[in-house]
Amino acid sequence: MLSLLSSKNNENPCASVTQTDAGNSKPILIPGGISVLTLTLIVTSGSGKVQYSTSGAAAVDAGTAIWRDWPAGAVAVTTEDSLLSPVTAVRVACVSGAQTLEVVGGE
Repeated sequence: MLSLLSSKNNENPCASVTQTDAGNSKPILIPGGISVLTLTLIVTSGSGKVQYSTSGAAAVDAGTAIWRDWPAGAVAVTTEDSLLSPVTAVRVACVSGAQTLEVVGGE
């Protein structure tokens, strides 16, 4: 599992993960205190979607978390969206091809 990390120079915490075949990426754990996320799904090929969870970190780590699709659904072009409610983790759900999820957190 990956974690949203603080950047240098007091920038907002950020992380990224890439999935290069059908299936789910490793989750990015979102620490407490982050209430707004900017999510960019960079589609290199194929299509995919972002999923988020409000299950606890232990459930995410154990693979038993409940995942929900982001509002944009599956996309075949690079797409950005924001989540305005706290979540515990995000991941890429790759339908086909390759996608990279970039996440930036804010308060």
